[in-house]
Amino acid sequence: MRFQLAKGLCSTKITGRLLDADGAGISDVWVYARDEDNSTPYARSDSDGSFSITVPSAGVYRLEVSIDGCRVYFRRGGAVPSNEQATRITINDRDVTGVRFQLREGQCSTKITGRLLDAASNPIADTRVYAWPVNGTQSSAQTDSEGSFVITLPGSGQYRVYARVDGCTVYYRRGGATALQRQARQIRVSDSDVTGVTLQLAQGMCEHRISGKLLNADGSPRSRQWVSAS
Repeated sequence: MRFQLAKGLCSTKITGRLLDADGAGISDVWVYARDEDNSTPYARSDSDGSFSITVPSAGVYRLEVSIDGCRVYFRRGGAVPSNEQATRITINDRDVTGVRFQLREGQCSTKITGRLLDAASNPIADTRVYAWPVNGTQSSAQTDSEGSFVITLPGSGQYRVYARVDGCTVYYRRGGATALQRQARQIRVSDSDVTGVTLQLAQGMCEHRISGKLLNADGSPRSRQWVSAS
């Protein structure tokens, strides 16, 4: 079998630097270039924040990074928390160079910290907890052995905090958790960290299951598909 790249494939690059709000390079962070088909070529920033992403073909790309779970997008003049606000980079037949991907003051510096607990106050470890802003892209963090989480945020604003426990989604509200998004309490974040958030499951929450099999039309099993209940 001969696997040969077509002319023009993987021949152009997006190069630039990833910088903090003070203009210092941010190293060892994956920088992604997402196209209209959701393809995401990527490269890791080096010691001075420089990156060079080889893209597969001509098209329109948006750059994004996740710094400690805090996701922000490239925009000329400063990074933004929403994909819709990102600057589109058009690739034709030549490299795009000198991209300055710089965080704004306060981005990816404030945090929501807390613990995820079951109904008996036992910690729930190795579970993703998310902070979902009113406008923007959610940030997330993994709980440790004590159920503790630290979510780094793209900036100030109103956030809903939720977790997926074995695929069961629960939202933070004062006094515990709820399965209903509309009952979730919004957490206001300004210039300082929000600490001591306790996301505790109510009795019986995330204990019931629906089980079954997903089949093709001929009755054969269909694997590697997501099944949801809403």
